[in-house]
Amino acid sequence: MRAFIFVAVLCFTFADGGGDGDSFKCEQDGLFADSHDCSYYYECNGGRMWHRSCAPGTVFNPNIGVCDHAYNVPGCS
Repeated sequence: MRAFIFVAVLCFTFADGGGDGDSFKCEQDGLFADSHDCSYYYECNGGRMWHRSCAPGTVFNPNIGVCDHAYNVPGCS
């Protein structure tokens, strides 16, 4: 099931540019939840940052590092 979710994220995740102007800063490579909107997350790689959105109907799950159903993410339903 995780592999399916991961593939779905790769296929349906959309970039909306290099950041949204809030105070998030990349301190290490990885995927990080957007504290203002569960349907977005940050991707940091090599000092660059992308603010990405999850596919419609999903939110970022920081416990598994992919977009997931909202009922699996406490505080994001």
